[in-house]
Amino acid sequence: MRKKCIGILLAATLAVTGLYCPSTQVKAATQTSVAGCYDWALGASYKSGDLVKYQGKLYLCKSDITIQYSDWTPVNPASTWAWAEAPVVKWAFGITINDGDVVEYNGKIYRCNVGYTVSIYDWHPENEGLAWRYTPLGALSGSGESSYPEWAYLGNYKVGDIVKYNGATYKCIKAHTAEWQDWTPTQCAAKYWECLDSSKFGWSSITPLATASNQNANSLKLASDADNLYVRVDGNNLGTKGQLFIDSDNNKNTGYLDYKFPNAGMDYMIEGSTMYYHQSNDNSWSWSVQNNTGMTTEKQSSCIEYTVPRSILGSSVAVVFKDVDSSYTINGTLPAEGNYVYYSPGSGNNNGSTNTNLTSRTFYADDSHVKATGRSVFYNNERWLTFSASKIEFKFHGTAASIDIRGDKNATNSDTSCVNARCRIAIEIDGTREEYTIDKDYQTIEVLKDIGQQPADHVVSVIKLTEMYKSSCAVSKIRVKSDEDIKLTPNKQYYFEFMGDSITCGWGSVGMMDSTLCEDASCTYAAVCSKELGADFSCVSGSGYGLYSAYTDKNHGGQRRDKDLIPSYYDKVGNPIAGFESVPLSYERTRKFDVCVINLGTNDNSYIYYDNKKYTETRREEYVDAYFKFIKEIREKNPNAKIVCTIGLMWVDEDLIKTIKEEVVDKYNANNNEKIYFFRLPSTSSYGYGQGNHPNQKGHEVAGKALAEFIANNVL
Repeated sequence: MRKKCIGILLAATLAVTGLYCPSTQVKAATQTSVAGCYDWALGASYKSGDLVKYQGKLYLCKSDITIQYSDWTPVNPASTWAWAEAPVVKWAFGITINDGDVVEYNGKIYRCNVGYTVSIYDWHPENEGLAWRYTPLGALSGSGESSYPEWAYLGNYKVGDIVKYNGATYKCIKAHTAEWQDWTPTQCAAKYWECLDSSKFGWSSITPLATASNQNANSLKLASDADNLYVRVDGNNLGTKGQLFIDSDNNKNTGYLDYKFPNAGMDYMIEGSTMYYHQSNDNSWSWSVQNNTGMTTEKQSSCIEYTVPRSILGSSVAVVFKDVDSSYTINGTLPAEGNYVYYSPGSGNNNGSTNTNLTSRTFYADDSHVKATGRSVFYNNERWLTFSASKIEFKFHGTAASIDIRGDKNATNSDTSCVNARCRIAIEIDGTREEYTIDKDYQTIEVLKDIGQQPADHVVSVIKLTEMYKSSCAVSKIRVKSDEDIKLTPNKQYYFEFMGDSITCGWGSVGMMDSTLCEDASCTYAAVCSKELGADFSCVSGSGYGLYSAYTDKNHGGQRRDKDLIPSYYDKVGNPIAGFESVPLSYERTRKFDVCVINLGTNDNSYIYYDNKKYTETRREEYVDAYFKFIKEIREKNPNAKIVCTIGLMWVDEDLIKTIKEEVVDKYNANNNEKIYFFRLPSTSSYGYGQGNHPNQKGHEVAGKALAEFIANNVL
């Protein structure tokens, strides 16, 4: 890949008509991260060679300059004599990086100290072993809030642009040019800008828990992290005496009793920048100042944001906002009188009311109630998870959830071989994960316990960590305490399919035990690649399996093993343990794959090159023929999918790698109207090994990110 070269801006003469006389000392440029990279700012001084960020781009200062006027920006022709758009090299495998180059990697920028050619995939700026080659310079653009450009006078903004101003983040809602210096996001909020967040919390993805259209206060949002509860009120011309009431323990027998909001006792009130505490349980207006330095208020006419320490709150709170003007007239409430916003800090956005009718509800894991990805089969009202990484996912609004799991015939068999082949699953709720070994015929796993909390929105998933050749289990029943049915979660942008062997199963990825305890299909290169690109994924894989021959050695006489082949299972649900090996695929084919990845050859290698390569040529040709047949089958079942042929993560003869590249991929592309792709997965031996010299979790992570980068840049 050639380095990206950016042209130098034309030089121009700067005409100065007056002197800049600041009332205070000229401030230094604000550092983005470390020495050498700065944000452009009025009044800042830069030296020749400094890197300066402006509106998400990087500029190289060509001569010393102090920014005396707000239009002395890197893009203004009147000041370009001091600037050049900095040449930035995007790090990629195979390129040459020279001394002093500015390199972009993972949305961050680095200066290269020692030039080299990137001949190995993990020779990047974030690799600890190569860190000495680079000096980090900070974020470049688009990768997070810290990289958003500062609002600038004379900036030309289009709808959707995001800027920083006075520590807050704003999104442009109407295209405009900031023609006056007081056209800031705070001064022109209603017309041109939507405030997305303060310096503490991002709000763009948070759903309002209460809204109104007939008053100035029209939206109430809540969010939390490990330390604080955050509350945001949006509206127009909000009153100067706005009051936020918090029932910190959801108990009407403590705190202030407001006749307009019965059934709650308000323990705290925030008015302006002061928090008050109500010690008695009555309707007297007797509040004591709460001395808590962790509470903050940030107010504008169109937005108020509160930060409340979680240390003074219980596991669930009730919140009411009153829009109060300077005369203490109430001009509206959020939510409406008589209602409350309920929220459980740490569990995500929650809607609730005092009249929620929760009931215990039971569901099957069928296609109308759960999103199923990977290979599984719904049989006798049970969802059997078969191939690696099979998964079901659903969402619900409520207070409790449990899942009934049925084990296969290995679950209770005490024979060593069965114990070592037991199924393992992970159950996640709202991102919190627990793992289980299925060692019972039937068991109930309590996912969320009802401890009296208010109902909340939750997402639950069950993921099979082990492979179909060794284990299986079924999701029998799903029980929730909720006011509505469980629902499918939405599909991700893409759907990927991976065909492979023990590497794709994740054998050895999490341990050195010769059992399924060493296996986790949710952390393989396939899972990492899919996560990086926002994709659901499915695996058709098995330990020892091959494309033309399964693994063979002297114990098999070096003979071809044609039973354990992935193409034989490609159109099947496939699980000998549960008895579904002949069941054809059905439900999954309603959603086609966007990318199909074939990583088969590691086990075939043991057959093709057995016995000192005595039969190599013939066996290699047979392997190529089988590869073409498999590609044809994949294409027939996925007419619009992109096909990527990969090899790697464990040792394979270089001749076989060349064969896949030249005899399969290149020849296919030469003889067909479509293109398939070849990618050699990087060697991960430097990160150590898991069971049986298989790649460990770190190796999978490196390989998955490399594959994701290749697919993003070449395939999608």
